[in-house]
Amino acid sequence: MSSPTPVPPTPYYRPRPRSIFGPLALITLGVLFLLETTGMVPRHSLHMWFIHYWPVLLIVWGAAKLIEHIWARQRGEPTPRLGGGSVVFLIFFILIASGITRTADINWSGLRNDWGIDPDFEGGIFGGHYDFTDNFAQPLTPNAQIKVLGGRGDITVSASDDNQAHAVVHKVVHADSQDNANKLNEATHPRFIQQGD
Repeated sequence: MSSPTPVPPTPYYRPRPRSIFGPLALITLGVLFLLETTGMVPRHSLHMWFIHYWPVLLIVWGAAKLIEHIWARQRGEPTPRLGGGSVVFLIFFILIASGITRTADINWSGLRNDWGIDPDFEGGIFGGHYDFTDNFAQPLTPNAQIKVLGGRGDITVSASDDNQAHAVVHKVVHADSQDNANKLNEATHPRFIQQGD
């Protein structure tokens, strides 16, 4: 009598591991929103950072996916894949972030004035309307060159005959309270930086 043929064991299905980038992205966004809502980081500073440095998020995401791929290959596990939801999110993120960057230089206040929109209308949506003025001067050496850097707003340059560079800065801040407007004003003071002679 022959012995029964042994049944091969059912192969163990190893599901693909989930990517760790999703939870890390949620934690990072939560920390950023917490810093903004508590006033520790002004909204304008966070907005300007995003305008200039949003591609860093794509670099970090790609580096995290590469590390996960290498780690899974070394351990003999299936590598995490980029799911359909991640691809859709990535496409929308790139389109929206590119749009924000391209429209950052638009003078929205000037458009509002050109279209005849009430200045207090924006304040009703985005908070109160607060005005600040900075006025200061710095001595200049003869034949010194001046470079003016400004992320937004209008700049007017006129001559002075007292060997000083004068700066008069008028800022309009939209915030939900005077305290938050003051914090934003303190974070956006103009300054002179001397380089070389």
